[in-house]
Amino acid sequence: MNQVIIKLYALLEKHALINDEVSGFRFLSSSDFANERQKFYSDLEEQFSLHGSHDELNGITNLSQLINYLTSSKSAFQA
Repeated sequence: MNQVIIKLYALLEKHALINDEVSGFRFLSSSDFANERQKFYSDLEEQFSLHGSHDELNGITNLSQLINYLTSSKSAFQA
């Protein structure tokens, strides 16, 4: 699980979605962040071998849901 969280935070930093100025994960549900969210999810699918999971990822609205989804995915641990 630690590997999953480390990879996830690296992606969040890469996409500038986590830093001192970003509070929470408003990008997950806000239309203002639609383009960046799509880029993040595409990168996430690639990094965690979650191909074809885009619809499921779109339903995630917070960090704990995202971590739970990734840790429950066999693909995440194989990546």
